[in-house]
Amino acid sequence: PENQEYGLVCRCNATHCDEVEPVGELQPNQAAVYSTTKAGKRLERTLASFSGPDAGTAAERNVVELDTSARLQSITGFGGAFTDASAGLILLNLTSPDVRDRLLASYFGESGLRYSVGRVHIGSCDFSRRSYSLVEEGKADLTLATFALRDDRDGGDAAGDTGGPADYKLDLIKLAEEQVAAGGRGLRIYASIWSAPLWLKSCESPPNQKHGANRCDSPSFEKGALSPNDTYRDAYARYILKFVEAYEADGVALWGLTAQNEPSGNPTGNGWESMFYTPADLAEFIERHLGPVVKGKYPGMVIMTGDDQLHTVLDHAQQASIGKYIDGVAYHWYSSLAATFEDTNAILGAAGGGLQVREASERYKLDNVDGNKFLLATEACNGYLPEVLGGKHIMPGSWERGYRYSRDIIHQLNNNASGWVDWNLALDAEGGPNHAQNFVDAPIIIDREDGFYKQPMYYHIGHIARFVPPGSRRIAVKGLKDSFVGKDKVEAAAFLTPGPKAKVVVILINDRLVSSITKLFLRKATIAINYRGQTLRVSLEPHEIKTVVFDA
Repeated sequence: PENQEYGLVCRCNATHCDEVEPVGELQPNQAAVYSTTKAGKRLERTLASFSGPDAGTAAERNVVELDTSARLQSITGFGGAFTDASAGLILLNLTSPDVRDRLLASYFGESGLRYSVGRVHIGSCDFSRRSYSLVEEGKADLTLATFALRDDRDGGDAAGDTGGPADYKLDLIKLAEEQVAAGGRGLRIYASIWSAPLWLKSCESPPNQKHGANRCDSPSFEKGALSPNDTYRDAYARYILKFVEAYEADGVALWGLTAQNEPSGNPTGNGWESMFYTPADLAEFIERHLGPVVKGKYPGMVIMTGDDQLHTVLDHAQQASIGKYIDGVAYHWYSSLAATFEDTNAILGAAGGGLQVREASERYKLDNVDGNKFLLATEACNGYLPEVLGGKHIMPGSWERGYRYSRDIIHQLNNNASGWVDWNLALDAEGGPNHAQNFVDAPIIIDREDGFYKQPMYYHIGHIARFVPPGSRRIAVKGLKDSFVGKDKVEAAAFLTPGPKAKVVVILINDRLVSSITKLFLRKATIAINYRGQTLRVSLEPHEIKTVVFDA
């Protein structure tokens, strides 16, 4: 551990990096308990034992009554994003292959968090060093003859760019896949696009672009919508297909696509790539163009709509419910104001909206079971609104930011999300690189050529990602209300892992946001976990998260 400005981090170099101890073989009525605390524990493993039958738990303050017969949504997985920023830092800035391997093992390896999902961008995003597309700009190329994989190393303006080095995000994904394969697991990679090539964009449709913050006078990477011309829309669908084909040809088979990152466009006048759609227009593009083109060649490819803020989920879910080619609804965490507003309606159409996730799942049966469509939380980060939420873009060692992550994950899963995907795998000490100066925080910070450090965010994600593999089912916790249980309002969620050696996994958090008045009443909590007539008592200090694992 190393003291930083806002708390403890864990430093990794070529010779040392902390690892997660395996659950191991458990004795009957035994549980493995992993603890992370503000005081310094980091996924520390101990053993505990069930006792019982015990009829006295009804009088206790906090009871977690598990019901494995009530099996809810199926889990897609957990992970992070392979951005240009992360790829450049990991592959080029870390001078030691051993350090690079330790970083990737921390996320994807058997001794790490066992990430099972990854995200990659098509063309540039704000976490690129410049804006670029994958074809020459400046003239219409309907045959896509100039298409080539690129990254942000090419240099110069996007206009007239004829290519350069191959995509180092793809190289990074391959290294991650090696870590995953060593454990006999798989990695689901989905691609998202921020902007079409400029010659495919228009300011004419939808008409909403004529006023307000989304006003578009001429198409740019930051402004405009997809042209309404069907010939151009077909070309754009083939452009995305070419990306899928190019990745496959270089050894990476994509699992899925989101049709557009944040299709609300540019409502805050930001300086990064975007493209504006209404929910109906995005669904129309998927149903008439993208779906037939991509699934004509890759029938198993997953296509998600949405990929936008919480308060848009219901609109996108309604479109998904009637779409032939839409498999799921993706969404981001930002309107929760970094987990400040979780299970609320949208406030002034901007903050909160988490109740829409639960309502969409219930109304349209988005539980990822028996062929049903799904909900997936596809982007989150801290440090994006320091002027509103306080602090700085990067807050080394911040416990609060770790709790915001685990809090959001628990609430989203209890609202029937099938998984949760972080933003950048790693950033530098400034919170970049980012061509739009949109600096944010990340679970791993690369601040030296020979090392990096893990923040509390890393361990909070790990309490769920490490122990809840794809195919797990969330199970009911009796008395749970908006993810809280008991008189001490402990946040909780429970899962049943797949396979013949299934485990029950219970996540427990005893914490409060600094901005919450309830932090004044935070106290040590003892939780009685009841399972099949047996009781396991677990204590949580203030500012502690625990994962409890035992045989089903």
